Amino acid sequence: MSVASMEPDVQHQRPRVRPGRTDEATRASREPSRSTCGQDNGQLGSVSDGSKARASAPGLAVAWGRFLRATLAEHIGCWREGAFRVSVLQGIFVLIASLVINYVAGTYASLHVGHPVRDVLLDRMPTLPVDVIFVDGAFLLWAFVLTILLSAPRTIPFVLKALSLFIVIRSFFVVLTHIGPPVDEAVLDPNRIMDTFTFAGDLFFSGHTGFPFLLSLIFWENKTLRCILFGSSVVFALAVLFGHLHYSIDVFAAFFITDSIFRIAQRMFPKEYEMLSRRMRFGRTRSPRRLVGSWARAQ
Repeated sequence: MSVASMEPDVQHQRPRVRPGRTDEATRASREPSRSTCGQDNGQLGSVSDGSKARASAPGLAVAWGRFLRATLAEHIGCWREGAFRVSVLQGIFVLIASLVINYVAGTYASLHVGHPVRDVLLDRMPTLPVDVIFVDGAFLLWAFVLTILLSAPRTIPFVLKALSLFIVIRSFFVVLTHIGPPVDEAVLDPNRIMDTFTFAGDLFFSGHTGFPFLLSLIFWENKTLRCILFGSSVVFALAVLFGHLHYSIDVFAAFFITDSIFRIAQRMFPKEYEMLSRRMRFGRTRSPRRLVGSWARAQ
């Protein structure tokens, strides 16, 4: 038999498929795989969530790496400028001097402490233990502020000088009037570090209330920092009141005096505040070297 005679038989055995249509058997074989994906949501969903978690980890690492590189670049650009280094050294010097003044004023006020007086608000408030907020919370606040300064070095000069001014002015108020602490004052656990900065007679005005409020005014342009720092000020104010560690006048006057201190600092250190304000408004959009250089030329 010839090849030509065998060809029709082969064509007869081969099924014909019209163009544009899918074979029924092929389509049916594909359907179970689709239905399986839709039915086994529990197992495949957990695998998908795990893959997303694994995929998000490198993303966080990349973002963190970019943040560290940008912060390092900002530090390099700032510390290369002589005027910036001089301003930071000035801030460190006046901060150390203010702490010495605070120690002398607190010691003097404690040696000449007077008798306690009545307080309309404290007489109606119970005495509560506030060790965690008053002591540990203060250290957490300092650590948080240090993190802010390290991540944004252009804010360092003004923060150091404004804080020093705050401590000096508060020390002046401390030595004026020597009122004894409230009678039912809460007993705090002894802490040598905290005892270095707090005294029995340094009541007016409340540093725990004023310090975070000053920082909230400094970083007012950043809504997140503003809320955190102002909220910390309110928490500390409630803590010292419920602990009967300050009179109510010490707490409420702290907000008004601190606002005045901030405005005085703006006028005493205008160049430092301008650099901080630009950093808060524009972030890292401008070259740190150019920004510090323009600030140095303005001086």
